[in-house]
Amino acid sequence: MSGTRRSLTRRLTVLLALTVTAVSALVMSYAGVHRSSAPLRTDTAPAVLDVTAAQTALVLANSAARDSLRTEQGELVGAGSAYRSQLAVANNSLARAAQSNVAGESGRRALQTVVGLITSYTGWIEQAGRSRADSRLRTAYLYYADRMLTRPDSGILARLDALQAEQRRTLDRQTAFDWPLWLGWIVTGGLFLALAGLLIETQRFVRRRFRRRVNPWLLSATLVPLVVVPLTVFTVQTQSDMDRSREHLARTVSTWQRADSSRTEVVAVGDTIKSTAEEVGTQMRNTGWRADLAGWTPVLGLLLAALIVRGLQPRIAEYRYESR
Repeated sequence: MSGTRRSLTRRLTVLLALTVTAVSALVMSYAGVHRSSAPLRTDTAPAVLDVTAAQTALVLANSAARDSLRTEQGELVGAGSAYRSQLAVANNSLARAAQSNVAGESGRRALQTVVGLITSYTGWIEQAGRSRADSRLRTAYLYYADRMLTRPDSGILARLDALQAEQRRTLDRQTAFDWPLWLGWIVTGGLFLALAGLLIETQRFVRRRFRRRVNPWLLSATLVPLVVVPLTVFTVQTQSDMDRSREHLARTVSTWQRADSSRTEVVAVGDTIKSTAEEVGTQMRNTGWRADLAGWTPVLGLLLAALIVRGLQPRIAEYRYESR
């Protein structure tokens, strides 16, 4: 085998190996960021907001029940309808949070416990409503209901705080751009730079040996790695969108945690939840199609390999025939 043909064959082998390695690194790095955008958008963010919505609804329901039971009749009507309405909001929010199952099996058990406690809580409220003739007994039942809701360590609100903390840990993991991702993108960038450099040098080699100014196939192959640039931009945009969504959610949860038991502040938290849901939806709107591009990145490798083979294989065959 001639030296030129041997050199061309060696270059072809190295280029194909480098293509496989670079595209594999790109697939893993790109998916490492974008695969979290869908669960964040459809599950994690709504679940965090659902738990906060349930907490605010329970506080409002408790306040409405107390207002109703302070009347002489003591029936859960008027303000009592507000109690039932807020209780329905809380139960619906918890049902949606359970469907998302962001916190895993421990979160599922925590929600089951909370639902059971809410049943007991409503039982105390109903007992208070039936005890309207005895103010001392009614006060006692309201006290038991209030303690079940607000007990610092084991109350309904405290358990929901713990559940939400677990949800936010999941959110932090989904949005983290940690050192393996940094390393993956650095390696990906280095591999594609090396691939582009070798392709340029190979074109010069082919032009010197075969006295042809341009090899269109190798030239096209040299341009393909430029696709990494928009893919990197898309990754930065998605990471930024996820970071901002996490900040919106953290701010909403902090607003709830800072709110006191006054109805005005709690209602304001409810309004904040709605605006945060809209902000996160807007922020994450374009992440879906960017994530879908991950399925097309292997095609980039096939295209690149085909162009390299198409550019070099005829030259290898041509030199072989000329050398005889």
